[in-house]
Amino acid sequence: MTTASDWWFRSWWHQAARHGESATEAYASMMEALLSAPESVRLELAALLNPWRTAESAPKNGNDFQGLLLGDQQVVVFYDEPSADAPSHCWHRADGIAYHRDALIAWAPLLPLPAPPLEEK
Repeated sequence: MTTASDWWFRSWWHQAARHGESATEAYASMMEALLSAPESVRLELAALLNPWRTAESAPKNGNDFQGLLLGDQQVVVFYDEPSADAPSHCWHRADGIAYHRDALIAWAPLLPLPAPPLEEK
């Protein structure tokens, strides 16, 4: 099976770079290649480019992640077992606020921050 990265390199980048295309020409050829890609490749590329995952697949190991909640609210949350005081609340913020188990719509992994800029001397 052809992977998205195999197809991408073979179908677009290698050809565009080899032929010395301008940025505009390279973009046009990239779009043409994407539109002609097999369905499996387009789906794999979409998954790679879209970080949001289904709520059902959210990590339940206590690690923080970016959560999309009802009302389009984005917060950093983690999973914790519901307590006796709030048996239906399992998504928690570090400041102690908890959300209902059905409030999470989607999630995305937290991306590492880039290194701070170096001080100029």
